[in-house]
Amino acid sequence: SARSLSMDFAAHRRREELEEKDTPWWESDEENDDDKPNLKVEGWLEAGLDPRHGVAGTRVRDLHLARARLAKLDRWKDVTTVEAALSKARTVLDDQIRDRYAAGLAAETARIQLERDARRLVWDARTARAAARRADTAEIISRQKKNADALAVIDAIPFFKPATAAEKLMLADALAARTYADGEVIIQEGECVAPAELVVAGAGRAAVLVQNNEVALMDAPFYVGEGRLVTGTPASASVVARGAVGAFVLSRQKFRELTQKPEMVYVVPSLTREIEVRTFERQARASKGGVWAALRGDDRFVRHVRAHGARMHLAVHVDFVRACQDYR
Repeated sequence: SARSLSMDFAAHRRREELEEKDTPWWESDEENDDDKPNLKVEGWLEAGLDPRHGVAGTRVRDLHLARARLAKLDRWKDVTTVEAALSKARTVLDDQIRDRYAAGLAAETARIQLERDARRLVWDARTARAAARRADTAEIISRQKKNADALAVIDAIPFFKPATAAEKLMLADALAARTYADGEVIIQEGECVAPAELVVAGAGRAAVLVQNNEVALMDAPFYVGEGRLVTGTPASASVVARGAVGAFVLSRQKFRELTQKPEMVYVVPSLTREIEVRTFERQARASKGGVWAALRGDDRFVRHVRAHGARMHLAVHVDFVRACQDYR
């Protein structure tokens, strides 16, 4: 039709004008050229590209479509020119894609490494918590076993039998397990520098030495060291293991903590009273008159003894013992 002829002529004129300007028509900004590819209509798939390729991808797509149109028009000289430009554009696009791929790969590698490090931190934290729980559990089991063994030894010693169950449990918890080898000194006579300790032996045998002379042999269960623990005075005798001795030790710090507990109504007062009695006995033996000789002249003590004897219907026996002592 006349209209189509007019449009073909107008397109031909525009091509000639572009050729005169040394600008290929496929690089022109004109949008009314019927032979020029319509960027809004032609898709990216014809050039095997992706819109994410950006400006370089657009350039390759345009050149690809221009080559196809020129081939249809048998304009092979222009096709050669377009193919050279297309080769350069594809090189630029390949470099861009390679750079983007490398950057994406580096970012993805960094992300994976961060996730791996985060998982490693979480795993290490879980492992540490599990190890701490296992250690706590092992410590609890070990302490419970130690307390059970110590409680069995405490129950086997007559001195501790009148103590309440709560006192025995607190005492067992305060004791620390220890083993003495054959010949090892448990208590050193005259020692005043080493920490004071109450040693409760549960298995084995020990000898008591006074000035390096063996005066007694004790079989477990027994306890030693209470005098120095309570009063702080030097030990009056040495105690040496005869064979391996399994024992439990109460330090002075633990003993002081026990004295502050209101539940300790028997053990601490009884230990103190026994130390006082033993101290008096040693003083009486030192006077070479015996315990009764040290007390018979104390009228206050005699009155208490008579009152107790009267309550127990033993007044005659008390007077008889005193008379015998006077006669001797």
